[in-house]
Amino acid sequence: MLMKLKTELEPFDRLRLHKAALLLEVFSKRSCFKINDGQNVYYSVIDSLSQFIKQFQTEHNADTPNALNILLNTVDPRVKESYLRSIPYIIQCAGFINSISDNKTLTIASFVLNKLLQSGNNTAEQITKVFYQSGYSASEYIRKDIITTLINLEKSGVIIKEDTYSLVSTFKGVTDYKRLL
Repeated sequence: MLMKLKTELEPFDRLRLHKAALLLEVFSKRSCFKINDGQNVYYSVIDSLSQFIKQFQTEHNADTPNALNILLNTVDPRVKESYLRSIPYIIQCAGFINSISDNKTLTIASFVLNKLLQSGNNTAEQITKVFYQSGYSASEYIRKDIITTLINLEKSGVIIKEDTYSLVSTFKGVTDYKRLL
């Protein structure tokens, strides 16, 4: 799944891959990487998988798309089937991430969506409080940026706001996402 995400992200970098892996779980509403021990462990596992991918590509002298094909031809059919079922979510997730122009907004958006996936409905105040408690700096990420991101996520149809914010029950599709400013 990470190889496919890598091929879909524009631009591709480590942060965007981390956020894509995290958001893949939001879009698919299932645990794709089975990591429950917090953000630092999550990123460590994604980094390890990325290192494996890089080594696999080197060993097979292949770019990412060709390495993915080689891998898919050697894995258990059940693993391949699981991967194939994940492709729509991978495309949707990458499209969403590609629609976000800066990493600051991407960081806030991925935090908000993951928070809503983990704990359900939250107010803007609850989200902001937990965001800062998670170690993000109030000088780098001002409250206005968080609120603006919430509004843009709502306008994009990814979350809804009634009394509190929550994830939509089904995500529309890549073409429905607007560029988040």
